[in-house]
Amino acid sequence: MPARSVALDKNSEYREGGPFHRFVSGVLVAAPTALRKTRKGVLPKVDSFVRLARAELDAAYASGSEVERKGLLPEEEWLGKKPAS
Repeated sequence: MPARSVALDKNSEYREGGPFHRFVSGVLVAAPTALRKTRKGVLPKVDSFVRLARAELDAAYASGSEVERKGLLPEEEWLGKKPAS
């Protein structure tokens, strides 16, 4: 489970850090800017994506579903079928 980590940088300011934060940062560097959705014309920062990922992971664990906990898509979704209501 990714852990939240706060580090003191060279300017004596606290910032998010840690291996998961660096991983997300690397993914965002590799992703084309055109594919990243802006909010009010501004690209979200790495911290926003880390917080969102952590919230999604916590929700998956809380659901009790093995499919969600492993990060898998429900079979109906990846087969392109409409989920049963």
